[in-house]
Amino acid sequence: MTAFKHGFLGFPKPAGLFPGQGLAPLRTMIASQHAALDFVNDITDEFDSYLLTMEMIAPVTDNVNLVARVSNNNGATFQAGTEYYYGRVDNDTAAAGTVTGVGAGAISLFSLASNIGNALGRSVSGWLWFTRHANASFFCCYSTVWLTTGGSVEQGHGGAFAGVSGMNGLRLTMDSGVIASGIARLYGMKKP
Repeated sequence: MTAFKHGFLGFPKPAGLFPGQGLAPLRTMIASQHAALDFVNDITDEFDSYLLTMEMIAPVTDNVNLVARVSNNNGATFQAGTEYYYGRVDNDTAAAGTVTGVGAGAISLFSLASNIGNALGRSVSGWLWFTRHANASFFCCYSTVWLTTGGSVEQGHGGAFAGVSGMNGLRLTMDSGVIASGIARLYGMKKP
């Protein structure tokens, strides 16, 4: 991977944020016909925030969305109620380069990338940054998606999970079908 002057994907270098601190690798998951990628027992009080990188996550089914759900009971269940809130969804379309989307509340999941194609080479890559607090967890996601139609778009999302206790599990899945392939890596940002 190329080292960037301003850090990974435009983030400031972690050492610049917290001298002597940085990102701690927690778990790498390699998808191969997986229904879901579950990150449990990694999201703890040890870190305030986390970074999940997604590399060429590809679906089996055409024209699907990569979604995330959180758990506050170490993955025994993943929240499917109305605790998820978006601030804004930006979708830079291949055809017109327009920005679309508005805030939404009380929905049942986070959509991280939409309209992913399943033809050879079509996938999603990007990152998800999130915090872990007692009563709410905030997130920001940026991704580049190869669409069903063949074009690529940039998508950005931000919002919150308004749970009654801190999140300690994260699930990545497609809204239909399974994850054919790809790599997801979870890092914790060390406390100062």
